[in-house]
Amino acid sequence: MKISTVFVLSSIALISPALAVPTVSNTSPVVIAEPLTITGSIYPGGPELNLTGTIEELVPKIKELYPDWNPAGNSTSKKRSIEARYFQGQPTCWTPGDRDAYYPGIIGGAKYLQGLGLASCGHPGPVGCTRVSCSWGNGIYLCANKAVGIPCKRIGDAAIRIADSCWWTDSLKVYKYTRGYWTDTTGYYIKVAGDNC
Repeated sequence: MKISTVFVLSSIALISPALAVPTVSNTSPVVIAEPLTITGSIYPGGPELNLTGTIEELVPKIKELYPDWNPAGNSTSKKRSIEARYFQGQPTCWTPGDRDAYYPGIIGGAKYLQGLGLASCGHPGPVGCTRVSCSWGNGIYLCANKAVGIPCKRIGDAAIRIADSCWWTDSLKVYKYTRGYWTDTTGYYIKVAGDNC
């Protein structure tokens, strides 16, 4: 009895210092920090955006400023260039603790982000994930241990790359699902997973 008690107490002592350090793990369930902020303009000389919320919540406000905005028509992804310049290796698939997202839902949210052109998407920090896109249970997140602001288009490009690399179908081959993350070279990562939205 004494041996097992000593073992349990020593295990807790070893684990507790690690729990005290606030970090974001790409393998842990999503922890939402603060809402997304979108700033800048979609194209040079265009109206300035300064909005807070997920891309789906902000579409009506963006269309007020950019009436001809068509995100699906603006998406031109250069997978090789973003892979070489911004992201490390390949996306990591099937992250433990996360729920599956529906593949078409992730692609839809990513196309809105790609359509934001030059606009910047921000995570206010310090630790956690910002929900960038969330619709019908499908979430795209920008996660970091610090405040970051990056082109929204880059998040959309990365989300599509994750979805294209990390997908599978159900047993009847009817539905296509995805789940995973991709780490950037400067200390943040993009994650796709199921969510309550």
